[in-house]
Amino acid sequence: MARTPLEQESAGEALFRLADFTNCTGDAYFRGLVRGLAEVLSVRWVYLSKLHPCKPRHVQVVAGWAGSGPAECIEYDLLHTPCAEVLSGGACFYATGVAGLFPWDRMLAEMGVDAYAGAPLRGADGQAQGLLTIMHDRPLDVSRQDPCTILSLVAGRAAAELERSRVEAQLRQSEEQIRFISESTPALLWRATTDGRLDYLSPRAAEYCGTSIEALLGHGYVAFMHPDDIARKLRLWDFARQTGEPFEAEYRLRGVDGTYRWQLTRALPQRDATGAIARWFGSVVDVDDRRRAEEALRETDRRKDEFLAMLAHELRNPLAPIRHALAVQARSSDDVEVSRDMRQTMERQVEHLVRLV
Repeated sequence: MARTPLEQESAGEALFRLADFTNCTGDAYFRGLVRGLAEVLSVRWVYLSKLHPCKPRHVQVVAGWAGSGPAECIEYDLLHTPCAEVLSGGACFYATGVAGLFPWDRMLAEMGVDAYAGAPLRGADGQAQGLLTIMHDRPLDVSRQDPCTILSLVAGRAAAELERSRVEAQLRQSEEQIRFISESTPALLWRATTDGRLDYLSPRAAEYCGTSIEALLGHGYVAFMHPDDIARKLRLWDFARQTGEPFEAEYRLRGVDGTYRWQLTRALPQRDATGAIARWFGSVVDVDDRRRAEEALRETDRRKDEFLAMLAHELRNPLAPIRHALAVQARSSDDVEVSRDMRQTMERQVEHLVRLV
């Protein structure tokens, strides 16, 4: 229905007065909006609510105004309330007697509400994500201004702020989760730009090196690497950035106590919608104990091989005289003296073998 010139003038005047209360964003905007609507429309209660993220058919009050001060931010069930009509349809207005029309809504009766108006807050997809409501304990005079018109005019901005607050809350939650993971994991987490400069490091990296995060960002971390490992590590890093292949390298990093420990770093590229690399995300894990264990195992294998080679040599030494004695004895089986000498030789070598074993 088209608005009359008087209604247009009244709505414009109301919006002009509301501007003083809503020249802000976020929670400050919500608080200013409900307070401003209470003053502009001369009503006792104003509530801006959003759909509950977990409970179907419930809403949460984001900001409220009651009487002469902020109202409690509560959650409530929409069943048998005029708010349910607002969310299922559009703006609705009951100039008087609303409590009698919704007898199952105990809140209306307990508060003494007589008049009610509400408008849905719809997102960019057209779906209702909350509502803006006003209530009064006396009938509302609509001869000068229509509450539904004013609520509908401010609903778009309120819905946009509600969506922005939701996205910001999700970002804060994600950042908090990332921070928690970064600080709780034993690995050092890092992020780099496409030119290879670090623009993020987990706080544990500064603790390990005994310096500030700022000193490690960019290429500052190179100063804490073992000089013998720098060239190879940077060569592998440049190759990965140029080809987009996963990055992996092992190098020694100096700790706060001045000792170098072996580290394994791995990274994967994050790509944008076009497939171009936007940034790199990686981790650094201490593998010094593993390296030392591998080196000890290699040393053990080397010593085992040396021992077996020596044992084989020592075993061959007595075996050669025994084979020779057996051959001589076979050729001189009738010579008693030769047989006795060969038998003595074999006995000595066998005793030597017994000692080796």
